[in-house]
Amino acid sequence: MHLRSLLVGTALILCACDAARRSEPVAFTSDRISITTRGDGPDVILVPGVGAHADVWAAIADSLDETFRVHTVQVFGFAGTPASANADGPVAAPVSDEIARYVREQKLDRPAIIGHSMRGAIGMMMAARHPDVVGKLKAGRPTCASMQPIRPGSGASYIRCGRRYPDGLW
Repeated sequence: MHLRSLLVGTALILCACDAARRSEPVAFTSDRISITTRGDGPDVILVPGVGAHADVWAAIADSLDETFRVHTVQVFGFAGTPASANADGPVAAPVSDEIARYVREQKLDRPAIIGHSMRGAIGMMMAARHPDVVGKLKAGRPTCASMQPIRPGSGASYIRCGRRYPDGLW
């Protein structure tokens, strides 16, 4: 299933059930990412695909924020945001490291990471490089031909957000 179909279908279902909620910026300084949070409960970090704005997750965040604290990541240099430190050199590894730093600084307890495309690959990279900060991982269509698979015993597993999604959606 293509991401667009997935997101459109999910958005239609979820928008009929719930109105959009307000996100709050987080006290975290980075020259590679910004993060907003909403909701309360176990932590889930949503990372959009290459070229996408963090708002691509709005409908999914709406469906999760009554049960989870949702952290939505915006990677600088995409979707019209200034590139900042992402303008030159590698992006994936430094962004992975910044999200891991965020998890540690915010004292999150092994959050679930959900990423699509290259950001799914960043989630996989986090699980490999920082296994202490990743609880569960959902990597949707990861772009990772040159990456190593997650090491067994790293603590990463796949997330399926239970009753929030129809069987077979993820």
